[in-house]
Amino acid sequence: MIAELAQAFAQQAQQYLQNNLRTIKKMSSFGELGIFLLRFVRIYKVYYFQIWGRIISTQSRRCPMSLKFEIVKHIGILSKDRNSWTKEINIVKWGENAPKYDIRSWSEDHSKMSKGITLTREELDNLFGAFLKMRI
Repeated sequence: MIAELAQAFAQQAQQYLQNNLRTIKKMSSFGELGIFLLRFVRIYKVYYFQIWGRIISTQSRRCPMSLKFEIVKHIGILSKDRNSWTKEINIVKWGENAPKYDIRSWSEDHSKMSKGITLTREELDNLFGAFLKMRI
């Protein structure tokens, strides 16, 4: 799939240059050539990112990410919102990685979660240190 898209991109670029060969030959200075090349790059940068987007979306469709986590220790609830979700601080093990401190919102049964932040013990200590400095 990737090779086919890259080949299509190369063919499109080659066709564009061949179609504009007369224009390139008529140019009398490097400045004019530079402007032409900038225009060429601008056009094909958009095309390249369209291709890259297709590659990424194709790969993500083929390989759905399964998120494995384990709440090792529940430390506390920071707040509760209207939808009965709770913002919590926990020690969570993500995949095969070492457990980390985790702050995020969770559904009641902990089956769904929002975006959050994970911190190592050192990062958590630095965060508390920064909070203590703010209070002085």
